[in-house]
Amino acid sequence: MYRILFLLFLLTACQTDEAVEAERLRLLREASAWLWEQQADDGGWHSEVHGILKGGQAWTPYIYDALLAVPESTYRPSSAQLERALAFMINNLDSLGVMGRSQSLVLEYPVYATAYTALALAHTPVAASPVLFERTQS
Repeated sequence: MYRILFLLFLLTACQTDEAVEAERLRLLREASAWLWEQQADDGGWHSEVHGILKGGQAWTPYIYDALLAVPESTYRPSSAQLERALAFMINNLDSLGVMGRSQSLVLEYPVYATAYTALALAHTPVAASPVLFERTQS
């Protein structure tokens, strides 16, 4: 997973001739599609390897925020994908607005998860989910 994200970073940093740019965009589109395909039915991204990350509270905001950086002209997620990711993040915030503490036995990096949730929500276009934005304002 980290290799894919690192590849996305490297690809977005490279700017050269048209053929390389076309290949970069193709790879970015394929990597974005693959990451969106990894989204679970509950809207989160869950580790299949690392036990502490299986809940998805640390990975979901991180991956979602990275995917928001992909230009819509390269890959445009469906509104359902955006809604599910946002719902996952909002529903996993505790009463203090902290992410990563919803499981009673495992803390899933709450400082990191909360910070990325705040970034992800700040980077989400309001038009992507007016219902969830109304919910967060109340």
